[in-house]
Amino acid sequence: MLIALETYLDRPLIDYFDWIGATSTGCYIMSTLMTGGSLRHAQRYYLQFKDQLFDCWSRPYDTKTLETFIKRSFGEERKMGDIKYPRFFCTAVRADTFPVQLDLCRNYRLPISDKENEDLGFTDPMELMMWRAVRRSSAAPTYFAASEGKFIDGGMISNNPVLDLMSEICFWNTTCQKEKVPEKMVDVGCVLSVGTGVTPICPVDPSVFEMNDWMGLLRGIRNLSLVVIDQATATEGAPITRSRSWCHSLGIPYFRLNAPIFKDVILDTNDDNELAKIMWDSVVYSNTHKKDFQEVAELLKAVGPVDERKELLKI
Repeated sequence: MLIALETYLDRPLIDYFDWIGATSTGCYIMSTLMTGGSLRHAQRYYLQFKDQLFDCWSRPYDTKTLETFIKRSFGEERKMGDIKYPRFFCTAVRADTFPVQLDLCRNYRLPISDKENEDLGFTDPMELMMWRAVRRSSAAPTYFAASEGKFIDGGMISNNPVLDLMSEICFWNTTCQKEKVPEKMVDVGCVLSVGTGVTPICPVDPSVFEMNDWMGLLRGIRNLSLVVIDQATATEGAPITRSRSWCHSLGIPYFRLNAPIFKDVILDTNDDNELAKIMWDSVVYSNTHKKDFQEVAELLKAVGPVDERKELLKI
């Protein structure tokens, strides 16, 4: 979908965005773009990645293979702070406390003192390797071991990070107001939200939630846990409604791009046939919604590329 959108633009997609929030697989795509790779480059990474990593029947998959691939892709020595612009964060979940905490791995800090940043949880981006931030955000439970023994996939709390992105910008602007530096405030011109596929809705027998006996209790608890996980990691439905409403209340254009796919494909599939079908579903969506893609592109071009705003804001 991003490749299709880029065909309507005058320059690479990444050149139009000032602030990016990403979760799990989104971190791989955005990190590729921010380290000089293209969208086609990212696509090739994925096709290599699935064969190198998902090469056995047991889970979790080999952590060393995963980390070696990420380091090779984004650089072993590149720090989050080395990417000066756009502002960017990867979502992760810190799971060594209860309740667990959402952790944003940022490449920026607030325009306040170092101590105030530390107190607010804005750690120094020069102290975090970029590959480590991506690793934290994509540590999907059961598929991969926790990163550093305590960070798991950001999708467990923020599978659709648009609300966290909007909250972050709001907090940034509030800080700028407090510090009396209005020239650093962010005026949002457009919000683009990109999903990883809408799976078909399947009918479910309500009796699977009944707990009339011991077997029913076990079955019911299992099915209820699946419902809880599904809602906690939802990217459609309520997260979209809330994001769109927030944007509309502020007069900000909001776009959501997400292709319906033929079935719910598991994260670790390396079946070329299934992956080709998913990509084809995205191609079909990009063509049937061509008008929407063109509208997004025209708005992005009207807002202008980042380098023009960086000069204006003296960033």
